[in-house]
Amino acid sequence: MDAPASSPLLFATQKATDSAELAEPPCLLMFHGFGANEYDLLGLSSSIAPQYNVFSFRAPINLGSNQFAWFNLEAGAGGIEYDLEELDESIELVNEAVDFVPTILSYSPPETSVLGFSQGGGMALATGISRDSEIRKIVVASCLWPDGLEDIVDAEQIQKVKILLIHGINDAMIPIFEARKNQQKLEQLGARVDFYQFNMSHEIGIEATGVIRSFLASAPI
Repeated sequence: MDAPASSPLLFATQKATDSAELAEPPCLLMFHGFGANEYDLLGLSSSIAPQYNVFSFRAPINLGSNQFAWFNLEAGAGGIEYDLEELDESIELVNEAVDFVPTILSYSPPETSVLGFSQGGGMALATGISRDSEIRKIVVASCLWPDGLEDIVDAEQIQKVKILLIHGINDAMIPIFEARKNQQKLEQLGARVDFYQFNMSHEIGIEATGVIRSFLASAPI
């Protein structure tokens, strides 16, 4: 389902299938990776978050052929390079979209979690720890640290969230050492972090989905 015209980002959604007793289920917001779209992660919903109303957002930059990005990427001498202005603009759009969700639902979710893969992991982190919000759980899979994120962290918000980092030891696109650096940076900033590495490449494998499901079903801090 596309978002209303007043929403800053288009999205696909799936209603909770395991919260029949809850009139107002919790909410999971998803952010896909480079070159994917809003349907890429939605298929995971029933296996990792059956108790959540899920919104999977489409990135704003159109790459063509139904592929989208939060910011453009280039291979530079020092590794992957990207446009910081595009990154900042996407973070702003993501924050606006997160704030618009209660309007779409017609209620304020009792709990909000975010999940992002690759580029989308940066979006999940940025919206989850950079400002005061109702986000309480953050799942980050196979992600590079967004430049400048440490400078915009909200010191109180980062104490309110639980963060799950997932990465493949065979990831050739974003090496496993990047995930370990992410863990170190987050812990230095005061975050509570769980880190799992799996025998997988740049993906969210079956073992990882089980860990994500348990994390999302756990109590918030």
